[in-house]
Amino acid sequence: NQDCSWLRRGYRAKYSASVGGGTEGMSYFVSGALSNYSGVLPNDFERKISTRGNFTFDLRDNVRVDFNTQYTSGHIENTAQGNNAHGLTLNVYRMERNYFQSNDPRGLRQLLNQEISTDLNRLVSGITVNWTPYPWFTNRYVVGYDLAHQENRNLRPYGFVRYPRGRISDDQVIYQLLTNDYVGSINYGLTNSLRGTFSFGGQSVMSKRVQTQTFGSDFAGPGVPEVSDAAIFYAAEDRLRTINAGFFFQNIFDINNKLFITTGLRVDGNSAFGEALGLQAYPKVSLSYVLSDAAFWPTSLGEVKLRSAFGYSGRAPGQFDAIRTWNAVPWAGEAGYEPQNLGNDEVGPERTREIEVGFDGGFLNDKLSAEF
Repeated sequence: NQDCSWLRRGYRAKYSASVGGGTEGMSYFVSGALSNYSGVLPNDFERKISTRGNFTFDLRDNVRVDFNTQYTSGHIENTAQGNNAHGLTLNVYRMERNYFQSNDPRGLRQLLNQEISTDLNRLVSGITVNWTPYPWFTNRYVVGYDLAHQENRNLRPYGFVRYPRGRISDDQVIYQLLTNDYVGSINYGLTNSLRGTFSFGGQSVMSKRVQTQTFGSDFAGPGVPEVSDAAIFYAAEDRLRTINAGFFFQNIFDINNKLFITTGLRVDGNSAFGEALGLQAYPKVSLSYVLSDAAFWPTSLGEVKLRSAFGYSGRAPGQFDAIRTWNAVPWAGEAGYEPQNLGNDEVGPERTREIEVGFDGGFLNDKLSAEF
């Protein structure tokens, strides 16, 4: 159809393969996938490549190491759409009342001479070590790393119909997350009817985000431009880094496998806390009782467990809420500052207190379950 000459037949394809196996003391699973997508509009395209590997090593009878990693790369291109004066669909819908004052497809086709793309790359890896030196003593250590990079690019080249001298914008975000987590558990028995599990450990989380935004307009001529090639350009950069670390203790008493009492304490520090605040403590206590194991409970009524809990948690403040900050701003060719954040050296987390009561039940031979 001449009026829709820019349309095309879309397609989607996906290919994947995987292999797994192992030997005594070692197992593995590796997979990969490739997918392509072309839309019905000329500039719509997507390509994604992903790989994954899972490996397990039994170094000794009481030491096991798991290594998991995944890498994903994606490239997306889009036709200019939406409420966009330089977009194809808006000008098509408006017909003679569009920004060309014409619905001639030869003129509208010129809007396809622009680049709108997104590139995504992400790497996620983790190592878990389980060590059981004694049957009653277990240890688990986990380290994880997440690295993501995204680039959004929008280019209207020199000679573009709606902006003849051209313009470009390029935004990039790099995000990193590093976690360390250790948990140790000791199982003990005080009497035949009283047993317990004492757990302890610590955790640290480091997150970092770097974002740059660039824009340029008015190129000297055709070519493959960069932002700095423009006659007018600017750039902005934003960096955020937060560290949260803490440790915890928890004990669970098991009385006749009917009554369970849990007490715990977590202590956290955060780089966003004010200097005068220090560490923050979050206690908790919970109780559960298997009512259906009591002597007076008719077995025909099914199984019922009562439970209740009380505890505190916290949400950290913003990265710079605790300190006084200034924002650098240019003015009339000179550098200067403007006040931004007042700061408070006693600022801390938003504390939340929670009380919970309820029960779990299984009836009619577990064909019917209920939770309240």
